Amino acid sequence: MRRLTSFAALAMASVGLAQSPLTTLTGTGSGNVGGGIFFDLQIHTTVTITQIDFRCGANTVPGTGTLDLYLGPPTYLGNHANPGLWSFVTSTTCSVAPSTVSNGVLTTPFALAPGNYGVALKSNLCSHGYTNGVTCTSTTIPGSCSNSTFTTAEVTLRAGAAQNSFLTGGVFTPRVFNGAIHYLLGGAPVAFAAWQPQGVGCYSFFRSWYEYQPSGASVDLGGTSVLMTPDTNAPNISYDLTFTNPGTALFPHSSGNTPLPPIATGHHVVTLDAAGPPIVFPGVGGSPVTVPAGTTVEMNADGFVTLLGTNASASPSPGALLSGSPRVGSWQDLDATVAGAELRYEYDAVTNAHYFSWLNCNLVGVAASPCTFQLVFHANLGIELRWGVWSLGSGAHPNVTGFSPGGSSFDPGNRDVSLAAPFRTQKTDNHPLTAAMTARPRLNTTPDIRLGNIPVGASFCAALVSLAGANVPAIALGLQMPDCFVYVDLFHPTTNTLLVAGPGAIADIPFPIPNVASLDGLLVLMQGACLTSGFNPQGVVSSNQIRVTVGSL
Repeated sequence: MRRLTSFAALAMASVGLAQSPLTTLTGTGSGNVGGGIFFDLQIHTTVTITQIDFRCGANTVPGTGTLDLYLGPPTYLGNHANPGLWSFVTSTTCSVAPSTVSNGVLTTPFALAPGNYGVALKSNLCSHGYTNGVTCTSTTIPGSCSNSTFTTAEVTLRAGAAQNSFLTGGVFTPRVFNGAIHYLLGGAPVAFAAWQPQGVGCYSFFRSWYEYQPSGASVDLGGTSVLMTPDTNAPNISYDLTFTNPGTALFPHSSGNTPLPPIATGHHVVTLDAAGPPIVFPGVGGSPVTVPAGTTVEMNADGFVTLLGTNASASPSPGALLSGSPRVGSWQDLDATVAGAELRYEYDAVTNAHYFSWLNCNLVGVAASPCTFQLVFHANLGIELRWGVWSLGSGAHPNVTGFSPGGSSFDPGNRDVSLAAPFRTQKTDNHPLTAAMTARPRLNTTPDIRLGNIPVGASFCAALVSLAGANVPAIALGLQMPDCFVYVDLFHPTTNTLLVAGPGAIADIPFPIPNVASLDGLLVLMQGACLTSGFNPQGVVSSNQIRVTVGSL
């Protein structure tokens, strides 16, 4: 710790005004005395952290307590039970009492450079207060709950998890750290051994798409439309998506069309009019699946159509969309039993299209909250999503808009469709080649460079390791290698090393780091590549970049 102690005198050398503190929540949860709480920090500009306020749980022992701060990999996720990945940085000693906030001035302030850091806080003679995560896209991914991401201009905190016994045993998630982080701008960053992934590997393919709003108050699609135009070149099918605002006018159902019986939950089994076109969509294997006219689909009360099979009722979430039966729609908790609400299906011979409509349905439990939505299945196999009036809800009304073939489809990530469009889905799902480190790059250790998602049949894989400079721009590899980039310096061959990997879906390449003090703080850039056929004429796929900072801490 001598290096950190000497750093304390320098920590205030370059500071300025900041949007400090970053404050989270105040909850009623209480962990075990001596337990841990985890979150991820994304540092946008160098800051010096000076104080951590933390709420003590109800079973805290009154008196003097301490809080120990550890830094680890870029995320705590999956690393909570491996003490070797974490390093003690500093602590605070302060008065603690049950269900109160303690102001923990750090014994040794420390600065962090821009990047991502997993943070673990260990309580001593006190327990961590926390708030349970709510309305989550995932119960494990940091920041995926509506109450678990906090940000200033300089720092973003994504919570979180807790552990009864520090860095051992299981975790409880999602749990949100209760407290605040005080910091100043600038400082001399700690030479902390860390690695950060940057950029993406090429050929990341997704058949699904979705926009997820964890709170209905954020759904801004009223009066708009999304058109999914198919590309049906054999043998598979994909979609080009366009967004229109104001959207396409809703189809007016004919006076002779009878509404379906009103339901608050569940679905209607609807037989497609035999005179209409089939519904065709990409199946799990990528090839087209046909629902012939005259057969059935399910029209769910909550704003979507299940194209094949049956979906059990569940809360709207990306995971449920991607893992269930094939479906498309604007999935939100609707009530079609209120006065004036209607569910309708109709085939129109003039437009040669199937129409499914949710008309004037209320959000469940919210009076006078009309929502109108329409799904159109066109004769050209295109699918159109049209919104009329769509009332804003609350955190109790998450919304998932999108399409998925289901069956454990790959997750394309959440996107704001109004900003992302136009975009294209792909005919198959494919994860890109990835590069990562298996451990933090500390002096006198040998972490592995791990290449993942290696394509089946790859004949050769390697990692290029470059010591040439900190700012290497991504270089596109051209039209014959779309979406592939070079993230390392190719123009200083004397500083580059090629490390060869063996075949397999995953390859670990040893990266020995000598115990040489002059290497403390050294920046190393790495990237993986594989020779494989089927993606481009060059037969090469490339990975994301790894930015490695060698350190003794």
